[in-house]
Amino acid sequence: MVGCHVLVRDLKRVYALRVKIFVFLKKQKHVFLAEKFNQEKFIANVAYLADLFNSLSCLNRSMQGPGFIIIGRTAKIIPYNNKLIFWGKVA
Repeated sequence: MVGCHVLVRDLKRVYALRVKIFVFLKKQKHVFLAEKFNQEKFIANVAYLADLFNSLSCLNRSMQGPGFIIIGRTAKIIPYNNKLIFWGKVA
């Protein structure tokens, strides 16, 4: 399975290169895919996923390491879960 940090990096890169990807796909005659990179909603979803997975990666890193007790982990997971519920309502 791909690590979350790799997914975050790749999503950010896709977002940063969206115009070049659009031009490349057009030249390769992949019109359907190219049009996706020209749609605001698709690009917004890519940016949203990049932010979401970046947030998950930060949570993951904050819960690693020796001497971290389960109560501390629970104290981080519950508020994060509430954020996800809120983000789901906003998005």
